[in-house]
Amino acid sequence: HDLRSPLTSIKGFINAVLDGTVPKDKQDKYLRIALNESERLTKIANNILDLSKMESRTVELNSEEFDMNTLVINEIDKFERRLIEKEVEVVLDIYKTDVIVLADKDMITRVMNNLIDNAIKFVNEKGEIKITTNLIKNKAYISIANTGRLIPDDELRYIWHRFHKVDKSRGENKHGMGLGLSIIKAIIDYHDEEINVISTPETGTRFTYTLKHPNK
Repeated sequence: HDLRSPLTSIKGFINAVLDGTVPKDKQDKYLRIALNESERLTKIANNILDLSKMESRTVELNSEEFDMNTLVINEIDKFERRLIEKEVEVVLDIYKTDVIVLADKDMITRVMNNLIDNAIKFVNEKGEIKITTNLIKNKAYISIANTGRLIPDDELRYIWHRFHKVDKSRGENKHGMGLGLSIIKAIIDYHDEEINVISTPETGTRFTYTLKHPNK
């Protein structure tokens, strides 16, 4: 469905322009829709390719040391407008010292960006998003939780599957491709680390993943 839908739209709009069904004064509008759908299809294809590369470990892992606290703050700042629009309170429970990790910074930035994006998408209006970083021995723990509708227990086992959409259980937004969480899981697996999710009235929906903390 995720591939067929944009292809059907693109074909339909282009045919309508070519056979004269769409008046000339509206052709630009429908061609732009077709262009947007083609860009969405390209994004899906790129995500599938990225996912396949990470699962087969054919993409290079460029590990370096960096501070997760700084990365978290930088990423949450990128979503300021959306947070303000939904009147969401952001709580940062940052570890008291730098949380240095050894990982591929670009990949982990993608993980954090996707998790924040999901949290904002599904948090309730005037709700709360809480991001926590912690160090325990040689492991860094990063969590992001949001209030709002929960993921039912029978859905949790499927959320990492390709094209599985948690939208149907957590909200009305149907525009996701169902690949974001699969890519996150593949990135964390590639680092030989763990990611888990719980969704309860007490915790909200909380994703937690680990990264290696280099011993000094």
